[in-house]
Amino acid sequence: MEFLLISILLIAVPVSVILLIFQKQIRIALVRLKYGRYSYRYVNQFKKYANKSPFPYCFKDEIFSYLRLTSYKKAETVIYDSEKIILFEDVPTRLTFDAILRQYGKPDCFNAYQIQNKELRSWGYYKKLFGVEVQAVFFTLNENYVMGEYIIENSTAVDIDKFTAALKTKYGIVDTGQSSPFKIKGTETTSLLFYDNGFSALVRYYNMTDNGLMELIG
Repeated sequence: MEFLLISILLIAVPVSVILLIFQKQIRIALVRLKYGRYSYRYVNQFKKYANKSPFPYCFKDEIFSYLRLTSYKKAETVIYDSEKIILFEDVPTRLTFDAILRQYGKPDCFNAYQIQNKELRSWGYYKKLFGVEVQAVFFTLNENYVMGEYIIENSTAVDIDKFTAALKTKYGIVDTGQSSPFKIKGTETTSLLFYDNGFSALVRYYNMTDNGLMELIG
C-alpha cells in the first residue's frame, strides 16, 4: 500500500507542476476549443496573457470612432444614385461568418469586439482594386455579414482622383470631381461611402436596413 501511495504521488506531483506552469496556455486552448479561433472570447483571453492579439490587426483605432468616422462629415457628403446593385466582393448580405471564411480562407488580419452584448468581428485580405493595393475587410455582427470595406492604408501614395473616378464609373456615376467624401446608393439595400482623411482612405459598403449596424455607425 505504501509503495502504491508513493507511486501515485510521483505521478501526481509532476502533473500538478506541469498544470501550474502551463495553466495560461491550457486556459487559452480550452477557450479556443469552446468558442473557436476567430472569436472575441479567444482573442480577449489571448490578449490577457500575451498582451497582444494572436492575429495582425486590420486597424488599431478605437472601434466606435472608427465606425462613426464618416458621420462627422455628413454635411459635406455628396450623394449619388446608381441603378446598379452595390455589393462588396459580390457577397450578398446575411451570409454567415463561417460561410465567408470558408470561401476566402485564412485571413491576413482579424479584429474582434464585444459591443452591447453583440460580437463584432472584422477580417481582411490583401488584394488589388483598380490597380491599387487594398485590404478587403468583412464585418459580421454576431454571425451575420453586415458590412465590407476596402482600405487604402496610405492614400498619399495613390492617385485618389483616378481611383474614385474608376469607382464611380463601375456604378454608372458621372464624375463631378468630388473625391471625398461621397456616397453611392444602389438599387437594393446596400450603399457605399468613400472617405479619405488625407492619410488613409476607405470604401465602405454597408446594409442600410440592418438596425444593429446603423446604430453602431451612426
